[in-house]
Amino acid sequence: MSSDKTTSVSAAELEKRFEYYQHKAANEPILIVRNGRPETVLLSYEEFVRLRGRQAYSIDDLPAHLVTAILDAKVPDELEDAKS
Repeated sequence: MSSDKTTSVSAAELEKRFEYYQHKAANEPILIVRNGRPETVLLSYEEFVRLRGRQAYSIDDLPAHLVTAILDAKVPDELEDAKS
């Protein structure tokens, strides 16, 4: 799912036309709004799996091997000039 487009729909509208929005979600996220507030998102299984595979850490929970990798990282030569 590479589109930045998101369709917004009320929960009532989603209930009436679920099959339509279910198919639409294969190509773009569907933001479900209840009482004027974003509540949930309907998205494709592929996008769910992609997002599920990501790992985020708070700074306090960052594993030691990732801290070491960050501290040991070097700026590529071609980007050295961009630092100034």
